[in-house]
Amino acid sequence: ARRKRACIRIQSLVRGILCRRSDTGRRVRIVVMTLKNRRNKAAREIQRLWRGYKLRKRLRAIKARVRMEDDEFDYEGIEDDFLPEMPDLPEFSDIFQSPKGRRETT
Repeated sequence: ARRKRACIRIQSLVRGILCRRSDTGRRVRIVVMTLKNRRNKAAREIQRLWRGYKLRKRLRAIKARVRMEDDEFDYEGIEDDFLPEMPDLPEFSDIFQSPKGRRETT
C-alpha cells in the first residue's frame, strides 16, 4: 500500500510537469488566470458598489442629524456683513450666444 501511494505520487508529479510544459497546459493556465481575473474584477466592483452605498447611507444620516441640529439653532444676532459683495451675474443669453453668421432658430 505504501509503495502504491509512492508510485501514484510520482506519477502525479510527472504528469504535472508534462502538463505545464505542453501547449495545452499553457492554454489551460491562461484560461484559469483569465477566469480568476474576471472573478476578482467582479468582486472588486461589488465591493466598490457596497462601500459607496454604505458611505452614502452614512452621509444621509449625518446630514439629517445636522439638519435637525441646524433647525434648533438661533440665528438671531448673527451678522452676515463678513461676506464679500458678489458682482451681478451676466444674463444667460449673453453667455451662450449663437455663433456669428448663423441665425437663431425659434
